Amino acid sequence: MAEVTAQYPDRVIPVAHVPPLEIDGPKELRRAVLELGCKGVGINTHVGGVLLDNERMYPFYKIVSDLDIPILVHPASELPMSHPHGMEQFNLTRNLGRAFDTTINIARLMLSGTLDRFPNLRFVFSHLGGAYFALKNRLNPAFWDKRAKGFFDKYKKNIFIDTAPPFWSPEEIRFAVQMMGEGQVLMGSDFPTIALLKDSVKIIQKAKTTSQVKKKLLGENARKLFR
Repeated sequence: MAEVTAQYPDRVIPVAHVPPLEIDGPKELRRAVLELGCKGVGINTHVGGVLLDNERMYPFYKIVSDLDIPILVHPASELPMSHPHGMEQFNLTRNLGRAFDTTINIARLMLSGTLDRFPNLRFVFSHLGGAYFALKNRLNPAFWDKRAKGFFDKYKKNIFIDTAPPFWSPEEIRFAVQMMGEGQVLMGSDFPTIALLKDSVKIIQKAKTTSQVKKKLLGENARKLFR
């Protein structure tokens, strides 16, 4: 990836992928960023059952915070969240389990205090952030405790989502932007897993929103994030 980036610096932004719980993971991440020019790091929604708010992730988050890079999060299709009872058939592990996995991790990062401990972390959750954008108000602790008013506004700068894969309707894209904020949504494609790059652009272009918002989703937001 570093070699490709060197050939096409205006076309490719490299992102590292390291094992966050391995003893040499943080060291390799530092090398990838400082020596190879990576602008972010990719991880899964859990590592061997360890969720993203677990204290075992803290050394990794410390390095990420020091490097000031975003974290791209892709859902995993393994335990613990994606295989509850009732998911065994009909491809529900992939189609619902991954969304649950993502949504639970977003909620736990905020509710556990992890983002208070590392306030400059920026997570980009793929697959439209699971169901978070739709359940955001349902998860709001201020519904039960008025002292928690403004809870999600506090963490808005920490949570981004992307639109991969392009199975969403333009209406869902518009609603996600409405709930998350126009600066928090990035175009995603799931490339090269599935070759749907053109469709990824089309669903954003068809969304009933302004041309300026579409520009943000199609590139401006990513440009600011991967600085």
